[in-house]
Amino acid sequence: MRQMHESGPANAERKFPVCRVQLGREPSANRRDPTRSCLLRVADMAGSTVVFATVGTTSFSALADTLLTAEVLAALHKQGYRKLVLQIGRGPEPQIPSGAPLQIEWYRFKPSLEPDMRDASLIVSHAGAGSILEGMRLKKLMLVVVNDALMDNHQQELAQELHARKHLLATVPSTLLATLRSMRDAPPALVPLPPADESVFPAFMATTLGLDRSE
Repeated sequence: MRQMHESGPANAERKFPVCRVQLGREPSANRRDPTRSCLLRVADMAGSTVVFATVGTTSFSALADTLLTAEVLAALHKQGYRKLVLQIGRGPEPQIPSGAPLQIEWYRFKPSLEPDMRDASLIVSHAGAGSILEGMRLKKLMLVVVNDALMDNHQQELAQELHARKHLLATVPSTLLATLRSMRDAPPALVPLPPADESVFPAFMATTLGLDRSE
């Protein structure tokens, strides 16, 4: 099921910041630090103006409801976003406000969320590890919203740790609007995850089991 609402001219001037990956100067191979080879920034450019929000396979209606408030939609519009795509899982059907400043689409599930993640410049995600890692693997600006109504919330610990390491921004539904406004006033520069070291597992097999890695 999909719902769309569109308002405003399609060719509205893009004068507000949108997100991009800003690549830094490439260091020489023998001293390259992959954790500092690029930063995720909000910067002026002609690029994607799509926000993709995902709640995963369960229900997180507080996130969808907060994103659809007039204040949050206005904040997104002021930052240059023109389309909001919601993946709502098993949550209730969202109430799309009339006169919304963004085009809004929603659906429950797809075989893969990767195309929507790739198309977005901002991903607003629940705190599930799979969604977080997929968004960071794609080097997207990640705003992770923790479901603070859950008990024994290990997802909150993960989000807070990645926030402390400047890999993403973490918040809860009640402070989502304030976080978005802070992104406009003081655009974040987030550090991507370093690439996976594909030599670790072969080295483990060679050391532990005595296997020849050349075979």
